[in-house]
Amino acid sequence: MQKKSKQPKSTGRKVSRAAAAAKRISARSVAKNLGAARAGSKLEQIATLLRRPSGATIEQLVMATGWQSHSVRGAISGSLKKKLGLAVVSDKAQGLRIYRLAAA
Repeated sequence: MQKKSKQPKSTGRKVSRAAAAAKRISARSVAKNLGAARAGSKLEQIATLLRRPSGATIEQLVMATGWQSHSVRGAISGSLKKKLGLAVVSDKAQGLRIYRLAAA
């Protein structure tokens, strides 16, 4: 009795991981409206606070969402910057880091 190989058959084309990721990201950007998070979500709450002229600190974002600080920072860098394509800038004033969305 012979054992069957459980490896998938290749199509002969090799695509790098970076190229596959770029293709997925470009398909997402066409499908999604850039800069729009689902209404009423915590990500939308974060974006709303960052749209204020005064911006928001991590502590303010934590209080608004109920998330931990590392989760808020991850949402800013991952969801807002990378997935939604928003330009988030940070400044340090009086010892506090303040995040805001850059004017387009």
